[in-house]
Amino acid sequence: MFAFTDVNLVPMIEEKVIGNQTILVDGTRIIKIGPTNEIVIPEKVKIIEGKGAYLMPGLADMHVHILRDNWPVSQLNLYIANGVTTIRSLGSTADEKEHKTVVDWRNQIIEGRRFGPNICATCPPIIGSETNPWELVARYYDEGYNCIKLFSLLSKADFTKAIDAAKEKKIYTIGHIPTAVALNGVLEKGMNEIAHISELALELIDFDRTKKYKEGETWKFIGKALSVQYDLSNFKGDSFQKDIREKISEIVDKLRFNNTPVHTTLFIFQDADTRLFRGINKLLKRPETKYLPKEVLQELTQGKDWFIEYIKQFNGLWHFLFEVQKILLIELKNAGIPLVLGTDAGIGILGIVPGYCVHDELRVLTESGLTPYQAIATGTVNASKVFAAMNGRDDFGTIEVGKRADFILVNKNPLEDVGNIQDNCGVMSAGRWYSKANLN
Repeated sequence: MFAFTDVNLVPMIEEKVIGNQTILVDGTRIIKIGPTNEIVIPEKVKIIEGKGAYLMPGLADMHVHILRDNWPVSQLNLYIANGVTTIRSLGSTADEKEHKTVVDWRNQIIEGRRFGPNICATCPPIIGSETNPWELVARYYDEGYNCIKLFSLLSKADFTKAIDAAKEKKIYTIGHIPTAVALNGVLEKGMNEIAHISELALELIDFDRTKKYKEGETWKFIGKALSVQYDLSNFKGDSFQKDIREKISEIVDKLRFNNTPVHTTLFIFQDADTRLFRGINKLLKRPETKYLPKEVLQELTQGKDWFIEYIKQFNGLWHFLFEVQKILLIELKNAGIPLVLGTDAGIGILGIVPGYCVHDELRVLTESGLTPYQAIATGTVNASKVFAAMNGRDDFGTIEVGKRADFILVNKNPLEDVGNIQDNCGVMSAGRWYSKANLN
């Protein structure tokens, strides 16, 4: 058992801080919360003295990729060290061994045989180039994956069959908006979650959705269509903004009826946009860059930025998507559509580091117009509600009796500045306490 005494509680039930609180934890669960001068602490309880620090829920990164790259420090450690106590691994390759490793890690963490955050494991993505791709749904369900990931190349017929198969098995579906299906088709079939705000931004571009694209070539065609459709030199102009906002309003109206959650994943766009226009110096100066895979770091320090060279060919598409997503973010929030925090971390070539990039994501969300409370909610309250839709358990994301003991103890008020979350005194993940010394 643990007792967190004399803390400023940030429960995330509503936008408030409750002073002078004590929280009791037994095993993995919160069993009592109340004023420090009223709570009786049982004997043989490990006491964590808050001394006026702020106790908030642990964060969830709902869009990561646990890959067996040559990361110099375990990605699981990087998450815990940054207060990320829940992750959802969405996989990015068809390597089934890689994905089964994540399932094993998930189980080992639950059993206490491995350190790390709570893991939601997604199957290898169903890309659309497989033979009878919908048949994979039942197999992945039987293999113990928590949800199904659907990719952009699925034909309309294959997408329909895959969603139907998932509904039959009652397994949750997440995905890109397949090129041939478009947003209307995705909403009509009821895919549970959209993997990026950028997928909605692509709906603003008129391109040939009947063409059968090969993997990796879609963006080239979309980028060409973008340059024909819009004068990108006038992005800040009144007429351009009016046109874009009217189209965004139509997209948001479609989503409002279904209330489909959407992943944020904005920092990767801001970071790449900065590198496109200013080079990689800012990235190289970030302290966490040293945790990138050795091969990636070596190329970056030699001035090679493969990812940026790749996206340069798309005729301004990347910058367009970043700017439009910031508008979409606020419109989605205003419409009450669930936003869940995701970073796309784990793919080394993106240049972002697991755990650390969660704080960058929160920063970008507030820079784009969310309040600190609204930004934090994407990785706490909203994330847990998505888990409830997946497995029926809304058991983290707020500090309440009966919830899982996932906490970050931070020195300053996170509701004043999300940057305060990085200055922590320790992290608890499912009742396991990691002191600052442990985290270092």
